Amino acid sequence: MLLATATSRWIEFIYGARSGSIRHMSRNGNEPDEIATAPLTVQGDDLSLCAHGDLLFGVKINEMKPIERTMPSISYIVARSNPGDVIGCENELPWKLRTDLKFFRSVTEGNCVIMGRKTLESLGRPLPNRINIVLSRQGGDNRDNLMWAHSPEDALFLADFYSILNARPQTIVIGGAQIYELFKELFTKIYLTEVQHKFECGDAHFRERFDLREWDLIKRNDFKASDVDQYDFTISVLERKIKYTRHRKIEDFLVKENIDIIKKDLHNFCDKFQSTPDQAETQISLPLLVA
Repeated sequence: MLLATATSRWIEFIYGARSGSIRHMSRNGNEPDEIATAPLTVQGDDLSLCAHGDLLFGVKINEMKPIERTMPSISYIVARSNPGDVIGCENELPWKLRTDLKFFRSVTEGNCVIMGRKTLESLGRPLPNRINIVLSRQGGDNRDNLMWAHSPEDALFLADFYSILNARPQTIVIGGAQIYELFKELFTKIYLTEVQHKFECGDAHFRERFDLREWDLIKRNDFKASDVDQYDFTISVLERKIKYTRHRKIEDFLVKENIDIIKKDLHNFCDKFQSTPDQAETQISLPLLVA
């Protein structure tokens, strides 16, 4: 049902109609080819607003020095069965893997994570030390580390804003199946756990395949079943050979429709957007092999 909301508005967003531009970056470091660009324009009396304490001050977009920067990359973290590609059974994981849970925490902590409402319900509460962005038509109450988004582009807007604010180079999509489907054209890295067991139950799946002509296998570790891990499993990290990069200009954030959501952090964001260089991703270490 949520998937049905990925209409032409979302397709336009993917190819730059709202987000500035999306580019393919070659592995050899050559200048990216811009495949689409449609910078947001503000006309008439529309002003961008920056918040500074209780003071709001306006800056006309056309008087600002144009500043564009690369947006945080989009990564997936997925645990599925092999065979079967099962990622869930009645909104729960059908396995217990303490080592993998620790790996999940090490990858996601400090970052923005995007999820669906059912995934939030399965967790029971927002993940601590992360900005939890929940994509749901129903919506909910925003809190310090929990934000609700009604569309994929709104979810990415929030993730881009808070990732730049906190100097984080990636946003991580954590499920479920419909949410993975919505962002599959944009993710450039995947942290993939494969549980070596066939499960009879399973009502959610992740069936994406990773052709090594298009993806680089960065790391892979194998783990045996143990007192803390119910089944044998592997953890792999893969990256696209040709990465998708998204770009926004500062004025894409500074429009009236967004001010109520982000105004308490907007002054610091403006400073960081203009003064902080694009961040390199932190290298994530896989867990030590279990003997």
